[in-house]
Order: sequence, then C-alpha cells, then structure tokens
Amino acid sequence: MKRKPLTTEEQNRVVEMRESGATIPKIATALGCSRGSVRYWCLVHAAVPPKGLKKHTAGGPMSRNGRVVRPFSPEEDRGILRLRAEGHSLAEIGRRVGRAHNSVLMRLMSIAVREEIAA
Repeated sequence: MKRKPLTTEEQNRVVEMRESGATIPKIATALGCSRGSVRYWCLVHAAVPPKGLKKHTAGGPMSRNGRVVRPFSPEEDRGILRLRAEGHSLAEIGRRVGRAHNSVLMRLMSIAVREEIAA
C-alpha cells in the first residue's frame, strides 16, 4: 500500500533528524516512509548531516535499494548545468544525456546543495 505524502511536520522532522546526524535509513524507519522519500526531502530542504555530505566518486554502477544506478560523472554534471543554463527543459536534458528527467532534476538539486555547502 502506498503511503500518503509526508506532512509539513514530518518534513520538518526529517530536516531536524538529518541535521542532528541521523542516517537516512534511521529517519525512514522512524517516520515509516521510504529512504527515497527521506533523500528527496533532505534535498528539497538542503538538510545535511553535521559532518557534511560524503564525496562519491564516479566509477562503475552502484546499488541503491537493490537497484543498480549509474553515478553522474563530472562531465555529465557540466553538461547538465550548461544545458539548463541554455534554457533546455529537464525532459530535453534527460534525452540528451540518457537519463530520466527526474534524475536530472534530483542531480541539479544535489549540485545546488553541494555548492551551497561549499560557499
């Protein structure tokens, strides 16, 4: 059965827990929601743990929630940022880089959070 979207109060709890150092799986268990939902709301609210985000290196495929995913490369990041700056839609960028439009959106959000932390 699909769960209802997180309420504003639950979103605030995600942010509080993440910023106090809780892991994504721990937050998901506490709120009874998916890890993907927690990851999404952490990105939307730019919630990061006190030690900052881990640096993922582009390499081969990795697994997330039992599914194989391809990490974004620095070249893909530059291309996505360039295409977005040129005014292309998320769907068009996705077609050009071989990713789903939702993956492009989440990557743009991730890049923005990382740039905010670095500033």
